[in-house]
Amino acid sequence: TKKYAATAFLAAALAMAALIGLFSFLRDTVKNEAEFTRKIDADLLGVVYHEKKKKNSSMLITNPARSFLYVESLKRIASRVRGRLDRKGGKVLLVTSVAENEGKSTVTANLALALARQGKRVLLIDADLHKAALYKLLGAKPTRVLAAILRGKAPCEPEETAQSGLYAIYSTTAQSGASELLSSRGMRSLLEEMRQAVDIILIDTAPMGVFSDA
Repeated sequence: TKKYAATAFLAAALAMAALIGLFSFLRDTVKNEAEFTRKIDADLLGVVYHEKKKKNSSMLITNPARSFLYVESLKRIASRVRGRLDRKGGKVLLVTSVAENEGKSTVTANLALALARQGKRVLLIDADLHKAALYKLLGAKPTRVLAAILRGKAPCEPEETAQSGLYAIYSTTAQSGASELLSSRGMRSLLEEMRQAVDIILIDTAPMGVFSDA
C-alpha cells in the first residue's frame, strides 16, 4: 500500500507540474522579444539582462559586482533612449510599470546613471508619492522632497548625487492627494524650470495598474 501511495503521489506531482508548465506556456504574456513585437504596440528599446539579486547587494551599474552583460544591456538602452529623445527634441522621460516590484525604479536609476556617464546633465525625479524607492537605491539622505517643493514649502533645488552630472529630487514618505500634486501647477512649473537647467529629466512614477498617478 505504501509503495502504491508513493507512486501515485509522485505521478500526481509530475502531472501537476506538467499542467502548471503548460498553463504558464499558454498564458497570454510577453515571454521574449519576438512576442513583444507581435503583441505590444510599442517600440522595443532593449532588454535588461537578467541577473539574480543578492542580499544587500546594489543592482546599480556602479556596483562592481554587477556582471558585464547586465551593465552593458542598461547602457545600450540608455543610448537608445538618448537617441530617441534627441530625434524628437524631447527632454522628459516618464518611467512606469504595470504592477509593483517589477524593477522600474532600478531601471530608472540605472538609466540616469548611464546617461550621466555619457556626459549628459540628468535630473532624476522620484514622483512615486506612495512608495518611494530612489533615495534608498542611491543611498541618499534628502534634505528636501518633491511634495514639499510642489506645495511651495521648499526651494526648487535638486540635490547632487555621487555620480557627476546626476541630480535628484527625492520622495520619502507616502503623500495624500498624490495625483493632485503631480498634476498641479507646481509640477508644471518645476518641469519648465528644470528643462532649462538639464539635458534630460527622468521621472519615476507609481505603477499604473495600482494608482492613476502615471
